[in-house]
Amino acid sequence: MKKRINGRNKGLGFEREVVKIFQSHGFDSKRIPLFGAGGNAFNDIIAGGMQFECKRLAEEPSKFLQDAFDKCVERGGEGVIFRADRGKIKLLTELDTLFEILEAQTKTIVKEVNVFQGEPPF
Repeated sequence: MKKRINGRNKGLGFEREVVKIFQSHGFDSKRIPLFGAGGNAFNDIIAGGMQFECKRLAEEPSKFLQDAFDKCVERGGEGVIFRADRGKIKLLTELDTLFEILEAQTKTIVKEVNVFQGEPPF
């Protein structure tokens, strides 16, 4: 018989996994222990100055969103931007895609900084 893992342990393990992934990409990352206990105002993890909630699900998100995401990726896209009626705009993407976006942005910033080293361009 397969040993069952309770939801709390599964969630903690997933949070640790995500922190290690961020760290492997060079981001200072950590789990925020005891989230939800005593009204903690932080999310599950902090990585590179950004906060994230981590949710490990038994199933993919809604079939509609998953189908839209799959179709987007098949066409070479990065993710699905969506909004429920009267809700906030959200992004569904793969974690690797987030890293690609962040790394590209960092390269752009470094390139702009290098232009201004030495003599001013004017």
